[in-house]
Amino acid sequence: MKDKFRYIEIRLMLADNVLIYDNDNFNMDFRLEVDRTSQSNVLELNLYNIKAREKGQLSLEYEFLKAKPRIELYAGYREKKEIKIKDLIFSGQLATVKNEFSELDIKYSLVCFQEKDIFVMQTLNVSYPKGNKPSFIIKDLIDKFGSKDEIKLGIGKIELFKDLPYQSNFSKSNTSLQKIFEDIAKDTMSIFYIENGLLYFLPKHSFIKEKTELTQMDLLNLTVDDDGYSVKLGFRNFKINTQLFIEGLEKDYVIDKITHNCDGEDGEFTTELKILDMDIFGQNMLKELEEIKKKSEEKIKKSEEKEEKQQEKSKKEKK
Repeated sequence: MKDKFRYIEIRLMLADNVLIYDNDNFNMDFRLEVDRTSQSNVLELNLYNIKAREKGQLSLEYEFLKAKPRIELYAGYREKKEIKIKDLIFSGQLATVKNEFSELDIKYSLVCFQEKDIFVMQTLNVSYPKGNKPSFIIKDLIDKFGSKDEIKLGIGKIELFKDLPYQSNFSKSNTSLQKIFEDIAKDTMSIFYIENGLLYFLPKHSFIKEKTELTQMDLLNLTVDDDGYSVKLGFRNFKINTQLFIEGLEKDYVIDKITHNCDGEDGEFTTELKILDMDIFGQNMLKELEEIKKKSEEKIKKSEEKEEKQQEKSKKEKK
């Protein structure tokens, strides 16, 4: 039996054409996983019996889907016939579509990427001599590769935790812009994200977006792991790096990973959170900083030793 309280809506947009589908009229389900690595954030969306159930509506044509329209996904709850909560869960672009049969159903399987994945999936070959700061490299990459007609990526804010000049050449071959940004973020103890077409780099320690609380009644399941907990609850829209307090647990935690599994009819309509102990979160940051400092000192030492050898060689040649 269909759960009348859950709500899912998708909007497909191509030029001036907008198609809107919701679980009132069509069967649909989705899975979305988001974490802090910038390597997830892929929406898997299934639509069932679209053409069979379209009456008096525009047809969801396969050609339209193949044109890779923009997509917005909303989910939430209703009270009686009124939609009480409807949050934008995902905004991006359709990447692949497959038309198939699932038992007796006609099924469209869609895979969609967020804006940031579209911006940074291009592969590059770059090289910067030693002495350049990470902030300069970021801005230069955007100027050279992020401002093409099809990209239009701007800079929102570049505020790095550590912005020391590289002690050796910064070179990447056949590497995606996303991976380059990830490496720079790791080197500088920062986190990057793209919002509304603008790139942001912020210190990892200051990236706690907001605080929220959960009661024991909110939880469907709570399991402990090495550095925190896995929490399962009814669908709810969260943000990565939100500080979380759970009734009955003495410490504060930070959301490290979010997984939505939502069926528009009678399957799961849940959100799973991977949360880290705030103390361990801080300790991990210190360890990372110590490792970066150690590697930096080793590079400086090697550079100095190499320079000394060259000077000695030069003196011998003069004699």
